[in-house]
Amino acid sequence: MARWAIGDIQGCFRTFSALLDQISYRSERDELWIAGDLVNRGAGSAATVDWIRRHPIKVVLGNHDLHALAVLLGQAKPKRKDTLDGLINHPHKPAVIEWLLAQPLTINADYWMSHAGLYPKWTFAQASGLAKEAQQFYRQQPERFFSQMYGNEPICWQESLEGIDRHRFVVNALTRMRWVDEAGNLDMSHKGPLNQAPAGLQPWFKLGDRSKSILFGHWAALNTPIPAPGVLALDSGCVWGQHLSAFNLDTQQWAQQPADPKDLIYV
Repeated sequence: MARWAIGDIQGCFRTFSALLDQISYRSERDELWIAGDLVNRGAGSAATVDWIRRHPIKVVLGNHDLHALAVLLGQAKPKRKDTLDGLINHPHKPAVIEWLLAQPLTINADYWMSHAGLYPKWTFAQASGLAKEAQQFYRQQPERFFSQMYGNEPICWQESLEGIDRHRFVVNALTRMRWVDEAGNLDMSHKGPLNQAPAGLQPWFKLGDRSKSILFGHWAALNTPIPAPGVLALDSGCVWGQHLSAFNLDTQQWAQQPADPKDLIYV
């Protein structure tokens, strides 16, 4: 048995399939974790979701997956660079929506995984508890949540946060976070590499709980698989023409598959 974690697929289904062949993945034997952003920007979003739905995969949702849900639920319009038509016109769209809504925002096991990382003011247990709270809310009231999901406020965690503000912050921290300041304020406007750190900001992984290793995606511009001790960056920019990466959770072996040009629309 092998356990592999894979970063942002973003609809690059051909590359994903080739990477699974490279690591000799077998669903009856191996375990696969995917760090969110299953869909969008690549050519095969529907094919990716359909394959993952058929297999016993551990998945967390990313910001592109939540945006897809908002679009599928009629609470947001597709953006110019979205590649969600296959999901919008999916013959089993209600089942796809239900499956996406059922996927967690975190995995808390011997490794901890979310799409964007661990907000420095939270412990692993606290983050996973808040994630479950937010997911319960948007599963029960999807139209209410997804119609108000977009936005950067509030920028800092307070336990006293309530309602949409509370859940929006949790979702932003787990799926969109990159830079924070010393007070824990999120900065959503900067997406660049570490050597372009904005004044007064630092990457989230410079602070916080390190009692177990963290798996995350979302930040292709890091250009390094281990940006800090015990922090494993899985997004290697496949949808931008680079690679799709897999990390063996037991041997610490990395595998990379070059992006298939047929997956790429905006490169």
